[in-house]
Amino acid sequence: MTDNEIFETEIKCINRRANGKCNGGTDCCKCDLLMNEKDIISAYERAIANSNLINRQQTVYADLSKIIKKQKEEIVRLEYENEILSKNADTAFQDGLNEAQDLYAEQVKDEIKSEAIKELIDKLEPDHTFEIQRDDGYWEKVVRLESIKAIAKELVGED
Repeated sequence: MTDNEIFETEIKCINRRANGKCNGGTDCCKCDLLMNEKDIISAYERAIANSNLINRQQTVYADLSKIIKKQKEEIVRLEYENEILSKNADTAFQDGLNEAQDLYAEQVKDEIKSEAIKELIDKLEPDHTFEIQRDDGYWEKVVRLESIKAIAKELVGED
């Protein structure tokens, strides 16, 4: 039985006893209440207190049910937002990583070129350069193109 059904049964029994209609027959609720007026008043008070408690509990339950429903909706909303934020964070991280790799590759490429040029110059300088006098009278160091090609092939490892 629900709390309301118990309460309604108690009220029926109390009313029957108060009106002298409780005879213990087939239509009687066969309650354990005593017949005197003091017990009937006490039972009424108990029934009213139970009714008030039931009503308060039902109100609290309804309020809590609304709060739970709102919290579940909020959880769903937050899970959706979290999923979007997670995807955005992953994308941003990957974009940053790609950009860093590109910058690093560009920097390394520039450093490798610079080192290769320095090494080429170091190898050319002592044996493959000669000076010529320009028309304006100044001397200039010159390297033959064949020498540059030969040393470049040597550095790259081509025969």
